[in-house]
Amino acid sequence: MNQNIKPTGQLKIAPVTPDFAAVASGVDLAKPLAPELVDEIVRAIDKYAVLIFHGQPLSPEQLVVLGEQFGPLDRGLQQKLLNQLQTRIGNDAVSDISNLDTAGKIAPPEHAQTAMNVGNRCWHTDSSYAHNPFRYSILSAVTAASWGGQTEFADLRAAYDDLDARTKALIADKVAVFFSHFTRQRMGIIDTPDALSAYPPVRWPMVRTHPGSGRKVIWCDSKVCEIEGMTV
Repeated sequence: MNQNIKPTGQLKIAPVTPDFAAVASGVDLAKPLAPELVDEIVRAIDKYAVLIFHGQPLSPEQLVVLGEQFGPLDRGLQQKLLNQLQTRIGNDAVSDISNLDTAGKIAPPEHAQTAMNVGNRCWHTDSSYAHNPFRYSILSAVTAASWGGQTEFADLRAAYDDLDARTKALIADKVAVFFSHFTRQRMGIIDTPDALSAYPPVRWPMVRTHPGSGRKVIWCDSKVCEIEGMTV
């Protein structure tokens, strides 16, 4: 990232806390972004981790165009697993995080979409189970719930900073094994062998350095089924 790029003057930032989460404005995300504006948004994400853009409804097509300006999009999850469950949106780059089934009706409690939503409530980092973790996740609210249903975020940089010295030493060289279906297995959901093999378990260091901010991150979420060298 070229730190000498001057701000465009378009992007306005209102921090929610000093270094985590900020409300961003002054940018129309439905239009192509100039390269220097993309760089400015990246630098803001590096600092605050979560940027909130209010009042910018995007179609699936506009959402895809926006994402492609920040790098190649991951279509693997939709193609390998979710197309068997949700095809309402019809775009492999966009997942349908809702309580609706393919026909657009509210999914009943026994529906696979409902089970997936319950699993999503467990704290997780998107694609932690994949061999190429995502750089960003982009959420676009189509219909907001009238009560409850808030999306929550945790700053794993601050979480690492808050650990005591003994715990930091304990996990410094530990490796965690992430498995895509571990949360579902804990819930008692039985998946097909093909689904279970879609994303084989992967190994990731529990402590990583975020390249954008240079801060250390603790990486251990609900997909972790094992920490190497430790008992369950």
